[in-house]
Amino acid sequence: MNTMKLILHRESRIEPGTDGKSMVDFMEDRFGNDTIAGVEVGVYSGAHARYMLNKLNLSKLYLVDPYVKYDEYRDGPSEFLDIAKLEAHRRLAPYTNIEWIYEMSDVASNIVPCDMNFVYLDANHDYHYTSRDISMWYPHVIVGGIFGGHDYTYSIGTNNNRSGWPSVKQAVDEFLDKYNYTELHVTNAHNPDWYVIKK
Repeated sequence: MNTMKLILHRESRIEPGTDGKSMVDFMEDRFGNDTIAGVEVGVYSGAHARYMLNKLNLSKLYLVDPYVKYDEYRDGPSEFLDIAKLEAHRRLAPYTNIEWIYEMSDVASNIVPCDMNFVYLDANHDYHYTSRDISMWYPHVIVGGIFGGHDYTYSIGTNNNRSGWPSVKQAVDEFLDKYNYTELHVTNAHNPDWYVIKK
């Protein structure tokens, strides 16, 4: 078992409403003005994609989201997906350096090249899907690139119940053990980003 070094950005604890160094901010510092390419898996309304497009010098951003309801999707009715897709297209219409892939993650991973500077995962947060996404998308990142995603946490809710996404945390922790990572960057936020520098 490896000893894990958890790198929390800004504060030393995860707290709702605080602002830490997101994966995008970290990449902005790391890559500077270098031209890079990447993937966002799970686009929803496009707010995070627009943030990446505004902060990073991207030659191409692949946007992967099928926008379809399936049995294991638990984040709301299909009408929400229709609205999110319309909003994403409205937000991202000005950008010419994007490529939409309206497929499930497993199909999309066979379309996107394996020479990405980063992959950001924010799709289905169920353990099975998160673990599968990690396995499928990790090979797409070049050595020295950034691999990560959203919602590495659980929090204590009302009546001392855990809320958040413990399934994401479990899948990420298993990935870290499998590849012997000893450092994990985690954003200091209610639903934090997690990321590693690929070795």
